[in-house]
Amino acid sequence: MAGGGGSIPRVIRYLGNIARHPWQFLKLLWPLGKAASMSVLLVMQTDKNHLKLGYKKRWWRLGGCCMGDSAQTGVVSDKGELFNYPGLYVADGSVVSANLGVNLSLTITALSEHIMSKIPTKGDAL
Repeated sequence: MAGGGGSIPRVIRYLGNIARHPWQFLKLLWPLGKAASMSVLLVMQTDKNHLKLGYKKRWWRLGGCCMGDSAQTGVVSDKGELFNYPGLYVADGSVVSANLGVNLSLTITALSEHIMSKIPTKGDAL
């Protein structure tokens, strides 16, 4: 489905790149530590389009909606409610304040269940 074949077959170009850059090829085969150095974007669309990202590491970029004791230390409380926005909750992976280095599925599920248990039922006072 991908274009750009050119006059040299893709397999020949692939093997040529391995021969020219053997160290890079061997590094790609080592799976440990990949999550710390890459991002994966999955895009499904019917239109021909492109995505251009411009990101530079900055000391002030923290990202996410980290939990904190106050608006100065985080974005959401331990109940998942945004500071200064009563009734607005965040219950997903963005409340995790650091990269744990493992699969976050169970952590996100547990945090979401904890946040959902703290949301008042309909009719209760906020």
